[in-house]
Amino acid sequence: MVLGGLSEKRATLAELRAAAAAIEAEIDAGEADSGAWKRTGYYLTYYATAGFFLGMVAALASLV
Repeated sequence: MVLGGLSEKRATLAELRAAAAAIEAEIDAGEADSGAWKRTGYYLTYYATAGFFLGMVAALASLV
């Protein structure tokens, strides 16, 4: 793509920035409406897994 003058380059740059902003807005809107799972409150599985892992590390340390 060959552009002639500086004003044409600036106009193209402005168009590309506007297109990028529109795409970012679509992505942000999609992430907000995606219904992705978010942890709320007390999460037993996380704490149980972390406890088991730390227990294994402590057991290995005591054996060494």
